[in-house]
Amino acid sequence: MAIAKARITVEHNGKAFDVMFNPEEYSLNKDNNFASQAIPGLSSPILQFVHGNVRTLEMELFFDTTDQRSDVRDQTQKITDLLKIDSDLHAPPVLQVAWGSLQLRCVLVRANQKFLKFLEDGRPTRARVTVSFNEFIDPDDGDLSGNLPRFTQKQALNVWLHKTWTSGFSAGVGMRYLGPMFTNNTNTILLGGWTTFTGSVGYRRKSWEWNLNAENLLNRERYFLGSDYSNQVYPGAPINVFASLRFRLNP
Repeated sequence: MAIAKARITVEHNGKAFDVMFNPEEYSLNKDNNFASQAIPGLSSPILQFVHGNVRTLEMELFFDTTDQRSDVRDQTQKITDLLKIDSDLHAPPVLQVAWGSLQLRCVLVRANQKFLKFLEDGRPTRARVTVSFNEFIDPDDGDLSGNLPRFTQKQALNVWLHKTWTSGFSAGVGMRYLGPMFTNNTNTILLGGWTTFTGSVGYRRKSWEWNLNAENLLNRERYFLGSDYSNQVYPGAPINVFASLRFRLNP
C-alpha cells in the first residue's frame, strides 16, 4: 500500500501539490487569551477570558534534488510562493493542508528555508523548510438562517415635538432610540442600543431667522458606522450645541 503524501491545495483555484517527503512530525497548537485584573485585598489577580486564538500548524519539510542535480529551490518555491499576494484576492491564498486525519483550512504565515547541500556551481540541492500555518476562519461561514444582517436593529424609534408661537418663537424636543444590533452576520458580537435626546429653540422674523440646536442632550454613549459597507464602529459625538442665523434678501 502506497504511503499517502501530505498535500497542499490552493482553495480558490484548486491547484494542489504533494510535498516531496512527508514530515517526521508536526505540531498543532491552540491557545486562549485571558486578561488579569488585580483586586485590592486578594492574593492573586482575577482572570477573565478575552478571546480564543486560531489553531496553528508547524512542521519541517525536507527537499532533496541531489540525484537529479537540479536546483532544489524550484521545489521549495512551491511553498514560498504561498506567501505572495494573489492578484485576484489581494491577499495570500487560503489553503487546505491534508495528510491522513489532518485536515486544516489555513494560510501560510512563515516559511524558513535552510539549504544543506550544493552543486559545484553553488546551486543548492538539499533544503529543510520550516513552515507555520494559521487556521483560517471565515466569520460568515455556516448557517445564517434566522440571523439578522449585521448592523441591523430590531427596534428603532424617532419622536419629534415642535411648537411655534405667533410671536415668532419656536421650540422642539426629540428622542431617538436604536435597539441593540450585531456587528457580524453570525450574530455573535452584540453592540448595545442607545437613546439620545435633541432640543432646539428659535426665533423668526420676516427678514431673518435664528436657531439654537443641541444634540445628545444627556451625553449618552452611542456609535456609528464609517460607511454603509464599513466594518468599523466609531463612538458618536458627545453633547454638542450649535447656532445658525439666516437672512432673507428680497430680489
